[in-house]
Amino acid sequence: MSTARASRALAAEIPHRTAPSPEEILAALEVQPRTQNILRRYLADAPVVEGEWTFERLLGIPGFGRRALDDVMSALASQRGAPASAGRRRHRLLETEVAEILSTRQRRAEWPPTPLLDRTLELIASQLPASEADLSKRVVSAGLARAPVDLARIERAARFRDTPPPFAVLRRDGFVIAVPGGKLALAATIHGLAVRAVVNWGMAQVGRIAFLSNADDSAFVTAVLSAKDSFRWLDDRLGWFWFESERSPLVRAIAKVLQVAPAVDLDDLTAALFRRWAPENVPSRRALQALCAQVPLFRVRRNTVSLANPGDASLTPSDRSVVTLFQDFGPLIEGHRLPEIAAAVNLPTAQLGRHLRASPFVLEPSPGVFRLVGSPEAGT
Repeated sequence: MSTARASRALAAEIPHRTAPSPEEILAALEVQPRTQNILRRYLADAPVVEGEWTFERLLGIPGFGRRALDDVMSALASQRGAPASAGRRRHRLLETEVAEILSTRQRRAEWPPTPLLDRTLELIASQLPASEADLSKRVVSAGLARAPVDLARIERAARFRDTPPPFAVLRRDGFVIAVPGGKLALAATIHGLAVRAVVNWGMAQVGRIAFLSNADDSAFVTAVLSAKDSFRWLDDRLGWFWFESERSPLVRAIAKVLQVAPAVDLDDLTAALFRRWAPENVPSRRALQALCAQVPLFRVRRNTVSLANPGDASLTPSDRSVVTLFQDFGPLIEGHRLPEIAAAVNLPTAQLGRHLRASPFVLEPSPGVFRLVGSPEAGT
């Protein structure tokens, strides 16, 4: 009987017989590239599932049919026929060495040398902090791996060594970074402060995050912040950055201002957006310009910003009343005219003044003089 026929007969007779897991097959058996690809796709797409593996369970993997089963059975037969002194084969790629460690879950003292994992850990520890993406590039460039590495798997495999990993990993949404073990709490604080700042203000400054986190190494702060997938520089000279998102409250505020004028000068936009902000939170003009340039919703031309696709303005009734007020009584409304205008619109004078000062569309270029954003200044 041929090996393939014997393999099928064996699998048919004892479908619940214990089989190696996909990770064990990739790590320890010499199977064909087609079988390797099937198993790698499965491991990449499927969630981690514990429990014993059987031949029946292997056959349930998409694409894993009789041909792949024959391949695995032949590899198992070859391995059983190898001399006991041969031991485990030496791996040429980090991913297969790590897979073998994780599939057996044994302590490092019971293992033959793991040179690829050891070299990878040295490479990671040589330059920290570092994002998972940067570490992947370094490991692949060093010839240790063929595909981007999963830092979580490396970290788990390293726990089976006699000494603990020389780094700790911080994970958040869109954010994976390796840092020296003693700085994990600091990295978490830096990340948390930055996220809150960007949510509240739309952008943040590296120096202020360093101050609030009590970090004395700005390079460490920058490395932690830039590890987030959505990190973008806005003004690297002054340290302004943001986590790119069209759902940002600042982006929505800019879009609202741009609904009342075809194009708004950057200085006017700055004054409209930030006139009530604390000075330390007001971004540089360059940072605001860069943010607008990075959002597809906006168009930046020289010193002006406009909506890329102007549509019907979705303004509140209160917003519309301000625009109408300037259409009827503008383009400038001076303080001495407030009583007259207030009587015309049936509002108390003090309430009208508060209404103008509270509007995000109204600028006060000089005390008591009001101008709608985007309209020409007096004398121009």
